[in-house]
Amino acid sequence: MVLFLILLVVFALLANMMMKKVVLNGLSYRVMFSKKVVEIDEEFTMTSMIENRKMLPVPFLKVIERLPDQLVVRGEKARERIGSKDQSYEHLSTMMVFPFQRVRRNWKVTLGDRGRYVTRGGRLVAGDLLALSETTLECEDFQELVALPRKADVGEELVPYGNYQGDYSVRRFIIEDPILTIGLREYTGYEPMKTIHWPASLKAGQLMTKRFDHTTDNRALVLLNIDCGGPDLLTEDVEKVEYAFSLCRGVLEDLETSGFPYSLLGNIDSQMLTEATSGTFAGHGGEYCYDLIELLGRATIYHSGSFEKLLQSAIERADDSTSLILVTPKIGSDVYNLLYSCQTRYRRVLIISVDETGLDHIPPGIPVFLKRKEAVIQ
Repeated sequence: MVLFLILLVVFALLANMMMKKVVLNGLSYRVMFSKKVVEIDEEFTMTSMIENRKMLPVPFLKVIERLPDQLVVRGEKARERIGSKDQSYEHLSTMMVFPFQRVRRNWKVTLGDRGRYVTRGGRLVAGDLLALSETTLECEDFQELVALPRKADVGEELVPYGNYQGDYSVRRFIIEDPILTIGLREYTGYEPMKTIHWPASLKAGQLMTKRFDHTTDNRALVLLNIDCGGPDLLTEDVEKVEYAFSLCRGVLEDLETSGFPYSLLGNIDSQMLTEATSGTFAGHGGEYCYDLIELLGRATIYHSGSFEKLLQSAIERADDSTSLILVTPKIGSDVYNLLYSCQTRYRRVLIISVDETGLDHIPPGIPVFLKRKEAVIQ
């Protein structure tokens, strides 16, 4: 009897040693997302997939995923955070995997802030048969996610500054010239509901929107500045920069609705831009507008060039833009002379500022719009 127990213990130890050596063999880990570009707080699905390509089971497996801090996992499992560093945290789940089994676990997730985020894979931790030790396998699986800036309603969230009162608005500046309806086009989702032509939509079996033509050729350059003028970004400056991104998106979508070409130039640091103050060529269309908004989502909060350099680039820009729309967190005193030059270069200039600092010395003749006090900076 004693000999039998000794042999049983020896067999168990040998089997445990063998299991420890091969328990992670044939295991693979992947993470997938139902959408790669999302709105802030939009719910989408993260799928963690574990595959066991061997004849032995894995009786106990811990899956530790490295996720960005801003990626929130919904539900009870979201509380299972076992570490946080480098603007990321580790999300834990456990499972048993049978031979030749593929396990998929779906999580509802959201992104809480604008920006570009990268998942950094994770690690698999398997226990042996006797739960005496653990074996770890590092898995690299980099996935990119982009959260777009919130859309600001420029008609509701901005008010005229100074002497520009009455019914003057940002939208009136954008679509100042008389317009004519010249036809119909397929609804892309960016046009306001009031432009939908319902009789034509019923006849065509899909939503159709009115197509406008302007009596004068108007091309707008949207100039986005995120340089707040100081060596370091303060907390309040970060909020203003983020709101400037939202305002810029609102302006771009209004320009898309208007139907005439527009382009974007900014001192933003984004992987979709190749130079410090490079911009886009004038265009329009739902896909073109979406690409620009995605560019805003990918940008960091740190500027890639000074406000002065950005304005100088707009003045020297060799295109046929007739209108300049400047979106900025604030105006510094060192750019006043450049604003005069912008008036000479462009037929119309408009400034949208989050902060009223420095607006008293703006050159006369330039309409200025300021964030409404009731509007919330996201």
